[in-house]
Amino acid sequence: MSTDGGVSWRRARFAGPSYEGAWQRWELDWRPAAGAHSLLARATDVHGNSQPDVARYNTLGYLFDAVVRVPVTAA
Repeated sequence: MSTDGGVSWRRARFAGPSYEGAWQRWELDWRPAAGAHSLLARATDVHGNSQPDVARYNTLGYLFDAVVRVPVTAA
Protein backbone atom coordinates (compact mmCIF):
# COMPACT_ATOMS: atom_id res chain seq x y z
CA MET A 1 0.00 0.00 0.00
CA SER A 2 1.11 3.52 -0.71
CA THR A 3 -0.45 6.60 0.82
CA ASP A 4 2.01 9.03 -0.79
CA GLY A 5 1.53 8.49 -4.53
CA GLY A 6 3.89 5.53 -4.79
CA VAL A 7 6.95 7.20 -3.24
CA SER A 8 6.99 4.59 -0.46
CA TRP A 9 5.17 1.28 0.07
CA ARG A 10 3.90 -0.40 3.24
CA ARG A 11 2.95 -4.03 3.71
CA ALA A 12 -0.74 -4.61 4.46
CA ARG A 13 -1.94 -7.41 6.75
CA PHE A 14 -4.06 -10.27 5.46
CA ALA A 15 -7.58 -10.26 6.90
CA GLY A 16 -9.78 -13.33 6.94
CA PRO A 17 -9.20 -16.71 5.34
CA SER A 18 -6.73 -17.24 2.51
CA TYR A 19 -7.45 -19.57 -0.42
CA GLU A 20 -5.00 -20.44 -3.18
CA GLY A 21 -5.84 -18.63 -6.42
CA ALA A 22 -8.53 -16.47 -4.79
CA TRP A 23 -8.84 -12.80 -3.88
CA GLN A 24 -7.38 -11.91 -0.51
CA ARG A 25 -8.80 -9.33 1.89
CA TRP A 26 -6.28 -7.09 3.64
CA GLU A 27 -6.08 -4.13 5.99
CA LEU A 28 -3.71 -1.27 6.77
CA ASP A 29 -3.62 1.14 9.70
CA TRP A 30 -3.71 4.70 8.34
CA ARG A 31 -4.89 8.00 9.80
CA PRO A 32 -5.31 10.44 6.92
CA ALA A 33 -5.62 14.19 7.26
CA ALA A 34 -8.96 15.63 6.18
CA GLY A 35 -9.31 15.98 2.41
CA ALA A 36 -8.81 14.01 -0.79
CA HIS A 37 -6.26 11.21 -1.00
CA SER A 38 -5.32 8.39 -3.36
CA LEU A 39 -4.47 4.95 -1.99
CA LEU A 40 -2.36 2.73 -4.21
CA ALA A 41 -2.45 -1.05 -3.90
CA ARG A 42 -0.21 -3.58 -5.62
CA ALA A 43 0.35 -7.27 -5.15
CA THR A 44 3.75 -8.91 -4.70
CA ASP A 45 4.18 -12.64 -5.19
CA VAL A 46 6.29 -15.08 -3.16
CA HIS A 47 9.25 -14.43 -5.50
CA GLY A 48 9.20 -10.66 -4.88
CA ASN A 49 7.65 -9.73 -8.25
CA SER A 50 5.34 -6.71 -7.91
CA GLN A 51 2.60 -5.49 -10.22
CA PRO A 52 3.68 -2.74 -12.64
CA ASP A 53 2.47 0.87 -12.29
CA VAL A 54 0.63 0.64 -15.63
CA ALA A 55 -0.99 -2.41 -17.24
CA ARG A 56 0.46 -3.64 -20.52
CA TYR A 57 -1.88 -3.19 -23.47
CA ASN A 58 -3.80 -6.23 -24.61
CA THR A 59 -6.49 -6.28 -27.28
CA LEU A 60 -9.47 -7.46 -25.21
CA GLY A 61 -8.46 -5.96 -21.87
CA TYR A 62 -8.05 -9.30 -20.12
CA LEU A 63 -5.59 -10.01 -17.31
CA PHE A 64 -5.45 -6.53 -15.79
CA ASP A 65 -2.23 -6.52 -13.80
CA ALA A 66 -1.25 -3.11 -12.50
CA VAL A 67 -1.23 -0.92 -9.41
CA VAL A 68 -4.79 -0.03 -8.39
CA ARG A 69 -5.52 3.58 -7.39
CA VAL A 70 -8.44 4.16 -5.01
CA PRO A 71 -9.71 7.71 -4.35
CA VAL A 72 -10.48 8.38 -0.67
CA THR A 73 -12.02 11.45 0.96
CA ALA A 74 -11.41 11.80 4.69
CA ALA A 75 -13.58 14.04 6.87
